[in-house]
Amino acid sequence: MRMKKKIANIIKQKDSFLILSHINPDGDSIGSQLALTQALKQLGKTVEAVHYQPIPEIYMSLPFSHHIKVRQKIDKEYEVIIFVECSSMERAGFKNLPKAFYINIDHHLNNLKFADINWINPRSSSTGEMLYFLFEELGIEITPEIAFNIYIAILTDTGSFQYANTSPLVFSICSELVEYGVKPAEAALKMYYAQPLNKIGLLAQSLTNLEIDKSGKIAWLYIPREKLLNEQGNQRDTEGYVNLPLSIKGVEVAMLIKQLEEKKYRLSLRSKGTVNVFKIATVFNGGGHHNAAGCYLEGNYQQIKQKILNEIYKHLTKE
Repeated sequence: MRMKKKIANIIKQKDSFLILSHINPDGDSIGSQLALTQALKQLGKTVEAVHYQPIPEIYMSLPFSHHIKVRQKIDKEYEVIIFVECSSMERAGFKNLPKAFYINIDHHLNNLKFADINWINPRSSSTGEMLYFLFEELGIEITPEIAFNIYIAILTDTGSFQYANTSPLVFSICSELVEYGVKPAEAALKMYYAQPLNKIGLLAQSLTNLEIDKSGKIAWLYIPREKLLNEQGNQRDTEGYVNLPLSIKGVEVAMLIKQLEEKKYRLSLRSKGTVNVFKIATVFNGGGHHNAAGCYLEGNYQQIKQKILNEIYKHLTKE
């Protein structure tokens, strides 16, 4: 809690802020970025929320999502730059960031602690959960909009309250967020029942590449680069795809393998129960949590697939 107080003091003392979150954003990074931006504006601060990539369409429905600006270069000066859910500075996507006082707020165990103040709490379900207590320290009025963004951050990073990081505290916080105006049914509609048609189309194509190992405990989807790109040459949104193979009866570990370039792949890992996919991802210099993790790999698809499977088998045996 000492770090929380330090961050609150810096926020009170300074006037201009830049809020960054990680590339390939998820609900926690976007929800937290928006909630923090709204909170600082409430305090009368000059604040900008900037993202390196366009945010997925599904998150455009979040309150004040239009506040996030998309840039590939930061050419303004700020007193403070706050990194939200970035395990390293590079995760924000930018190079040559301006000099400022850096604050790093994250809940990933493998965070590199690169900032002037590093508030890292792996026991938290999400960065959104951490911000909830920071706002309490700052005396922020939790408006329905701030509450909604924090709720989305927690909802998505707990896998809709299905992952092992869903603690009694999570339900306590979410209960309070409902008191502040969040409607869980509305949140579910926006996150899970408003997918763009082209995302479902890509999923339909991807399911033709569904594979299950002989044990029936590992399943995966593979998306080659030519299918991943849209008409503008940008990567299409695949968030949530990895949960489909995980939903198969008997499957304990699921993978989504996306080809980003000719020999570069992004791996998303999910698990049920005791299999710790964070440990698997760290073997390949990745990170994440017990039931949800990821990493990047380079090489031939068949070779890297076998490397990953070999590592998963070790952990299945251990567990």
